[in-house]
Amino acid sequence: MITNLRKMDMRYIFSLIIFASLTALGQRVSEQVKDFGKVKDWNNPPFEIVYTNTSGKTQLFLPVRYTEDVGLIYKKQKLQPGESTTIEIKYFTQEFGRFTKEIPVYVSTQGEPIIFKLKGSTPIL
Repeated sequence: MITNLRKMDMRYIFSLIIFASLTALGQRVSEQVKDFGKVKDWNNPPFEIVYTNTSGKTQLFLPVRYTEDVGLIYKKQKLQPGESTTIEIKYFTQEFGRFTKEIPVYVSTQGEPIIFKLKGSTPIL
């Protein structure tokens, strides 16, 4: 019981640290990791993220290198300070079993990408 409570407390603290660091960098995101769990029928469900520009500057989403297994859609490409948009990520896997995929998103006001992570498991035939 105490061990589980500590794990929950550590996850909460870690989430707060991530949230604070992202807000300090000029954005706020609803979540960075999507765990789809065990999926019986993989139909490429989207991972939707709400992104808010908390910087004092206009932000642009920069192009990312094309890969055939990831679809990345920004509802708005350019955000004024305080504006929000939705980022949609789709993962098109051909593999069965466990998967983890990291997707970098580049913003014009930052030197480093924001890393979004997808994970889960598809049935092995």
